[in-house]
Amino acid sequence: MAESSSAMDSSIDSPVTKTSQFPPTRQEAEEWVPSKQVKLIIVGQLIVVFVVAIDLTILTATLPTITEALGATAVESFWIAASYLLANAVVQPLMAALADIFGRRSSFLTALLLFTVGTVVCCTAKSVSAMLAGRVIQGVGGGGILSINLIIFSDLVPLRQRSKYIGMVLMVSALGLNIAPIIGAALLNSTWRWLFVSAVW
Repeated sequence: MAESSSAMDSSIDSPVTKTSQFPPTRQEAEEWVPSKQVKLIIVGQLIVVFVVAIDLTILTATLPTITEALGATAVESFWIAASYLLANAVVQPLMAALADIFGRRSSFLTALLLFTVGTVVCCTAKSVSAMLAGRVIQGVGGGGILSINLIIFSDLVPLRQRSKYIGMVLMVSALGLNIAPIIGAALLNSTWRWLFVSAVW
């Protein structure tokens, strides 16, 4: 009974296309075609990774404006940018372990929720402390998303096809990292809070 329940949870968390044997043969791996469900999962993952990548560098051109608006010191302004990156990096190994314990879907949705909550806190921040707290929460969620994203791709895609899809993730991430400062500078024409509102949308 316990084994059947465990198998059911595994199939819900990881909708991998079944093959005749595991691991699949070379011919099966080369002929693998993603189902419609898998394609939707891949597209969703790429969109989320793009948003997280944007938040990594969106403050590059806009940090002086935010620092002035919040009355932050030079050290505080440094941590407004660095706290997200630090939290993002530190939490990734932990989130990968939690994904093994609690399942991919629940862990990924938790990371997505944390990222959204952190974004809302940053958007409504009226002090440096609130901004730092929001950036740390954002970083924890973003790090979890990036870590579990690769695990999900490993579950879905056979090894021989995986490099192509991981390449898509890296391409989307690089695009987000490079255009984020441009987006940030453009959004400053209205208010710096739009930098975070755009991530929630």
